[in-house]
This record gives sequence, C-alpha cells and structure tokens, in this order.
Amino acid sequence: MLLNILAFADTRTSIELPDCKPDLVLLLGDIPSLMTSRINKKYSCPKLGVFGNHCHPSNFDDKDIVNIHERIVTINGSRIAGFEGAPRYKEQKFGQHTESEATSFISTISQPVDIFVAHSNPVYESMKDELDHTHRGFLSFNHLMAEKKVKHFFHGHLHDPFQIEIDQTKVYSVYPYLNVNLSI
Repeated sequence: MLLNILAFADTRTSIELPDCKPDLVLLLGDIPSLMTSRINKKYSCPKLGVFGNHCHPSNFDDKDIVNIHERIVTINGSRIAGFEGAPRYKEQKFGQHTESEATSFISTISQPVDIFVAHSNPVYESMKDELDHTHRGFLSFNHLMAEKKVKHFFHGHLHDPFQIEIDQTKVYSVYPYLNVNLSI
C-alpha cells in the first residue's frame, strides 16, 4: 500500500504550508500552537503528533491531532508508534526524558511497527562528535530499529533535513516539512 505522508518539525509560523492532499500528517514537535492550528485547518486527513522539548503541553488541545507519545495506533492499516521530547538536559517536567524512560516504552513494543514518530533522533554514530548532549539522540531508538524492524522512522529536533537507512529502517530527519510517499 502507498501512503502519502506530510511531516512537520521545528517549524515557524511564517512558512507556507504545502498544497497537497496527504493520507496522514505527522507533527514531530517544536511546532508553535498557531502553526498547529494552521496545519489542523488545512489538512482533513488523520493527524498524529508528539511534542518536542520546546512545546507547550496544550499545543494539541482543541485540534484534531492525536498525541501518540508512548502509544501505538493503527491508521490505514499501518502500525504507528510515538515518543516525544529530547534527552533530558535540565530539570524540566515536560518534553525531556531519560534514556531509561525511552527504553521502557520501546520494551513494550512487541510487534513490528510500520512508522515510528519522534521528536528526537536515534544516535548517529557519524555525527556523535558534532552533536551536543541535547541532540545526541536516544540509543534505545537504535535498538528498536535493530530488533523490531521498524520500516520508517521520522524525527525532527536537528534542524537538518536528510534521509538515511539504519538497520533496514528508512530514517527521515525532517525540517521544516517533508512530503513523501511510503510503501507500507
């Protein structure tokens, strides 16, 4: 099955929203409330999201956006899981998590996942020396890809758009948005 995905991450309110008709919109965090409202109004398809480390916990309130942090949902026959935030870098109750918290959720995923949605990235060995503690990623995401065979992994946080393959998983680093057709 072909699924047209429109993913947003780390956007500002000044960007122009693409004119397309996606099957699914993914919000990957650090998207201002005004922008989530614009996205919500423009696209009539299902919308799933996670918060980033700079989001307000009410960002999805009164919108048709399902928060999938630590959840697994099925949309159009595709299993989709999500995890919010970034690695903890200061004492803040929202939008930051320990590696242990990420590992705890990953350990509950017992069946393969078609799409994993996160704000933070997996650990990129090739970028390890360039990234600070906040942007280093979650190693548990790498284990998920290696052990659970996730087909597609979408994240934001790095403000650097690229695509790479890790352990047979297509990884999409999204900034500020990406429209892509996925074969599921």
